[in-house]
Amino acid sequence: MKITNFHAANYQMLSDINIDLSDHALALIGGLNEQGKSSLLEALRHALCGEATRVKLKKDLRMIVRDGAKSSTVAVRMLGGETAQVKLPSAAAERSFSLPEPAMSALPYCLDPAKIAALQDRPSELRQLIFAVTGLACNPMAVQARLAARKIGCDKITHILPFLRAGFPASATEATAKAREAKGAWERITGEKWGSEKAVGWTPVVPPEALDAGANARDARSEYDDVTESIKLAQQRQAEANAAARFLAQVAGERNRQEERAAMLPRLEKKLAADTQNLAAHQRQLASLRARGGVGPRVGLMHDLARAVTYFVRTYDPNGATQHAATLRAYEAEFGPVESDGDAEAAAAIPAAESAVALMESAVANTKRDLATATAAAEAIKNIAEQSAAPPAEPFDQAALDALIQRSASLLKEISNLDTLCAVADGADQKKQDADNTHAEIVAWLELAEALSPEGIPGEMVKDALKPINARMRETANHTGWDQVTIDGEMVVRLAGRPYSLGSESARWRADAALADAFSFVSGLKFFALDRLDVLVSAQRLACLKWLRAIATAGDVDTAFVAGTFTQRPSVPREFVTVWLENGAPVELDEQQAA
Repeated sequence: MKITNFHAANYQMLSDINIDLSDHALALIGGLNEQGKSSLLEALRHALCGEATRVKLKKDLRMIVRDGAKSSTVAVRMLGGETAQVKLPSAAAERSFSLPEPAMSALPYCLDPAKIAALQDRPSELRQLIFAVTGLACNPMAVQARLAARKIGCDKITHILPFLRAGFPASATEATAKAREAKGAWERITGEKWGSEKAVGWTPVVPPEALDAGANARDARSEYDDVTESIKLAQQRQAEANAAARFLAQVAGERNRQEERAAMLPRLEKKLAADTQNLAAHQRQLASLRARGGVGPRVGLMHDLARAVTYFVRTYDPNGATQHAATLRAYEAEFGPVESDGDAEAAAAIPAAESAVALMESAVANTKRDLATATAAAEAIKNIAEQSAAPPAEPFDQAALDALIQRSASLLKEISNLDTLCAVADGADQKKQDADNTHAEIVAWLELAEALSPEGIPGEMVKDALKPINARMRETANHTGWDQVTIDGEMVVRLAGRPYSLGSESARWRADAALADAFSFVSGLKFFALDRLDVLVSAQRLACLKWLRAIATAGDVDTAFVAGTFTQRPSVPREFVTVWLENGAPVELDEQQAA
């Protein structure tokens, strides 16, 4: 990132400063204490990164404006015309520059190098930063290739790829969760808690009685079929016996009914004879009444003869002494005079006589009907006697049928128990296979989680990412004579093998400078800023300036700002633009001398 111009007005201690870097890669900012050197670097950071370093809240941004001024402006121009500027106290920002992702990730840390070493207390963040600046930031395709090289299954890789976009921790968490789910499935299959050693060669326990359950179940089913057939035959005999018993009971009942009817036959015969005689008498009486009453029909030979006799008696026997006269008197006694209009008393008695005749006719008909029924009953008794003469049915053994039904129920229960044992035996192989498959799933997910853990692929990638960073810092050590700075796989920053925190203030400053250069160079940013150069002794300062000049000459850095407190104006190489600040404003130097 080549900066061609920097301008700041009324920012903290700065009044108005303009630095032209069109022809220079290096800028040295010097001055006494509290003259605005740190303010200049903070203004640079604010414009490029959009963050103020000394205040947290937007309402406090007005405190950054120089005392006595109403507003502040910081503007940075880059090669190609891109700009970055911020105006206070409104915090209005405008940034037209863009950087590749690795350079953009490195920018905040190259502006404040001490933040790099501070991340070693948060290893995962330092690891992610190293990935970012080296372009290895959990690239899914790169990780996929590494997973495939570890023989991780394609299905597992396909599942985890979307999670890689959120980073290694999220991916490892998902793989661990899937392993936990598989453990739960294994425990449901086996009824036991999963263990890595226990699961290898696990075999379900099969009860000894389950080994012969299949043969025993077949025998029990065969006996059950025989018993079922016997029950069917017995129930058929039971039905036949019950039917025979019902038939005999019906026959006995019918015999009793028919015998009761047949027993009435003599009385009914007598009654029919008497009723017939009574009917004839009533019919004769009715005919007589009808004749005497004049309502009876005087038609027929008998009446014609009566009229002839009447003529004969009147003509030849007026005294009525002949047999013919006696016959005529008998006729008239029954039918009335031959030529009479009828006896009124006899005519009045006709309806009662007719009713008596009708009643007797009904009685005769009923008696004939009852007589026919009794006669048929007597005939039916003969048939019933023949049916009753058949041999009795064989008695049914109910106790034997009950015993068969009880044995059937017992066999069903036995078969059910044997089937359960068979299922245990038959399912043992399947259960073992399921348990082995699930254990393989658990192992595969755990291997994936381990591969995605910091010690796995991230560690491998970190080592790959650290190689160019540590190699760059080795070049810096060789060039400056400073202690070798390294970052190990545990994200610990070391100086000559010792922890960064154990180094002196000067040693830590040199380490920060080496880290800033390495992150700047590897990310392609080629820009960094260093404050407090004065922490170094003169010899070390000179070594630092020579080193900066060398990397600028080599094209390894496009722009670098270095600031330090000096008691007098420093003499620096001509490759530097030197800015001496007094009361926040630049003061022109009389001359620049090569160191």
